[in-house]
Amino acid sequence: MSSIDCSSSRQDTFLPFILCCNESVILRFFVHALILHALAYAYFQVMGGEQAAGVLATVKRDQIERKGDEWSQEDEAAFKQPILDK
Repeated sequence: MSSIDCSSSRQDTFLPFILCCNESVILRFFVHALILHALAYAYFQVMGGEQAAGVLATVKRDQIERKGDEWSQEDEAAFKQPILDK
């Protein structure tokens, strides 16, 4: 089994970097990577009121139609209105 020279300034792959670091450095690296990833995508996951009302109305309509009942446009508008008012 060959050993990896951690004192070398040249690192050809990511693996020697991981093997030469202690656990806290590795943990800090991955935690920061996860935080940056989450922050980068957090902006795109915000849903507006009209879109949220539409999605909730679609789910509600599917539930009602699955039971065999009908849901009119007036019922849908009445369901969406409190969401849009917020």
